[in-house]
Amino acid sequence: MTERPSTHVKMNMPSSVDLKPHFRACAQLAWASFAAGNVGVGCRILDAEGGLVSEGQNQSLFENDGAPDFSRSAVAHAEIDALRKVHIPAVRGGVLVSSLQPCDMCTGASLLADLKQVVYLAPDPYWQAATGHSHFHYVVHEPYSALSALLPLITFAE
Repeated sequence: MTERPSTHVKMNMPSSVDLKPHFRACAQLAWASFAAGNVGVGCRILDAEGGLVSEGQNQSLFENDGAPDFSRSAVAHAEIDALRKVHIPAVRGGVLVSSLQPCDMCTGASLLADLKQVVYLAPDPYWQAATGHSHFHYVVHEPYSALSALLPLITFAE
């Protein structure tokens, strides 16, 4: 049975935290990644109070001069890009917001970072790793959910 999408998710964060700007930013990061020739995925990591700690975008297909040892590698996913820039204590109890459902590797990394919530805008038809974790939530937020679902599919349509 698949998880039902919802526009309202009970988050373990202060109620004053508005995730809409983070959804928009993830979609913008995904678009920038796609426009650079990569898989279109963007991610933000928030601390336990909802403050922005880090962001990342997929860099697995093309070189990034700012991260030559990271880009063009199998681990150059948006979530890993965001996590590699932080110290674990800064994100412990926080939230990972992604444009796409995390894969097995990114799911494991978010669990190791002790993130309490993972919110994604589009399910990934290739990876269903996040469905087995109760703290992972699929949130429909138009128009960003549709864009987030299409970008990775377009990348691999050739």
